[in-house]
Amino acid sequence: QAHKAAYRGVQVDEADLIVRGRGHYTELKDLNAKSGDAWARGNIAFSSLPDAISAPVSIRIDFEAQLPLEDTAKLFGGNVAEIINDFESEQLPTAHFTAAIFNKAYPHFSNRTYFDLYANSGGPVRYKKVPLDHIDFSLFGRQHSTALRDINFGFAGGSGSGSIDINTPNDAEPNLRLQLQATGADKDTALLNLAPILGDSIPSNKATEGSVTALSLKLHAQGPTADPLKFKGYGDAELLDPKLGALKLLGPLSTLLEETPLSFTSLTLDRLKTNFQLDEDIITFTPLIINGPSTQILAPGTLRMSTQELDMRVSISPFANLGHPQSALRRISDFVQSPIPNLLQFDLSGTLDKPRWRSLYDPRNLLPELK
Repeated sequence: QAHKAAYRGVQVDEADLIVRGRGHYTELKDLNAKSGDAWARGNIAFSSLPDAISAPVSIRIDFEAQLPLEDTAKLFGGNVAEIINDFESEQLPTAHFTAAIFNKAYPHFSNRTYFDLYANSGGPVRYKKVPLDHIDFSLFGRQHSTALRDINFGFAGGSGSGSIDINTPNDAEPNLRLQLQATGADKDTALLNLAPILGDSIPSNKATEGSVTALSLKLHAQGPTADPLKFKGYGDAELLDPKLGALKLLGPLSTLLEETPLSFTSLTLDRLKTNFQLDEDIITFTPLIINGPSTQILAPGTLRMSTQELDMRVSISPFANLGHPQSALRRISDFVQSPIPNLLQFDLSGTLDKPRWRSLYDPRNLLPELK
């Protein structure tokens, strides 16, 4: 038994264990340590060789614990600590950790080091300052790679899952490959929570009180771990928002439609979906599709993430979603629109915060609001 002890900087109120050994092998058996509400239990084994090196050749660990994150990082150090230090949590997460750690003084054993970790946050947590409702995952660490599998998380009221691979080769920069999907997240909460990554340059519009916004995203990407703006990949996204037409990006369209021969008085949009390609700093939409009860907007083009610059061709079909494609109502709406196709096509440039709309009908003129 031990009281008021410390191990690798972690304070322990009390601990029970069995110490046994034979020759060059020592084992801490049935270790049971407590400190306040935190606890840890398991086994640690030390193996040595009959040589001049006065340290174990390996340490083998099989542990489960409920500890503060900072204490967990102190206990395990190395790559595990680097991953743990990206998280912040008010409650005590639970973890099961198994590992074989070989001494670097024995380079011929270096490729045998491994660690496996299962962790469950047990409640809200922050990952690189981004709030998550909860997260659990399995992590497998090997000599030059770390794999996160069976990631399940809650984000902005929705849920998600995925996997991540982090490769750390000796002769190249670390790189990351990820596959993530999230569904049912509240759009405004998601943008607020992603502010540590996106900054405050992404425009948002608050949904009407009592209305529902829902964001879904799938992403496959890879690139250098230190620079997300050099990632390449692809994905798709969907957004349900009853006030899409009120986005600052789309607001000038309502003014424009009022000036067409048909005198539209509002732009009602509530659904967005897109497939996209990610090529380092540039997202290419193929295309961006925005729908309303009657209106459809098609907008193929690009967004440069670092500057929020836009380069898109926008086509508006005010009656595209009215009736079945073969219905009389649709044929009438197509007939009404046919004389003015160029009136409802635009080049969109500028930035997300300060968009510039140029009519293809009269390329010399910007929309009046934006001259």
